[in-house]
Amino acid sequence: LDSKAKRTCKMADYLQNTDSGLEARARVQREAATSLEGQAAVLTGEASKEEQLYEELHKKGSKLRLAGQKLLTIGTELVSHAAALNVTAHPHEKAQATKDGTSKQDKGGEIVTKAHKILQQAKKHKDNAEVLRAKATQTSKAADAVLAIGEKFEKRAVSHRLKTMTYRSKCTMIKAKAEASGAYAFECVDLRREFIRDYVYECIKDRKSTRLNSSHPR
Repeated sequence: LDSKAKRTCKMADYLQNTDSGLEARARVQREAATSLEGQAAVLTGEASKEEQLYEELHKKGSKLRLAGQKLLTIGTELVSHAAALNVTAHPHEKAQATKDGTSKQDKGGEIVTKAHKILQQAKKHKDNAEVLRAKATQTSKAADAVLAIGEKFEKRAVSHRLKTMTYRSKCTMIKAKAEASGAYAFECVDLRREFIRDYVYECIKDRKSTRLNSSHPR
């Protein structure tokens, strides 16, 4: 009983140590999950900023493109009007219309080019936002996976804690039984080697010898 009590106490100590290790691992997993969730939140915030910049630049670029196209249209109409005028009857008006039309075409072309650059910048911000969103999603999934591992460790720690309490109570009961039995000492000797050598081996040897003798003809 005393030996059994010692074994039970050792098992309780082992489970308690394992319980502490599992709790520590669960805590590490929770901290890692919290860190990943924070990173995911930061990435989501950056993606939102990139999307906001995209919307602003896209709106600005679209307006500039419309204005430039309008100027191009006006300039083209003025040039066409100037070409239709008689150079002899209206020389000054023809030259002025041509000049105004060419100027508006040039200005419209510059505005359209500028709008195109702005829209390209907007597209880059949109692409960055999509990349950041994807990273945020992956990081969030990783956080969920790490947290799930932490929860498993925590459940195992709770299970070990309950087992530890069970073994502690068993240890106390067995010790009480040992003391109540009146025993004053306990001695444990490992006789496995002697048992194999003196009994099991001898039994196998005798059986083999009997089999060989029975195989010889009389």
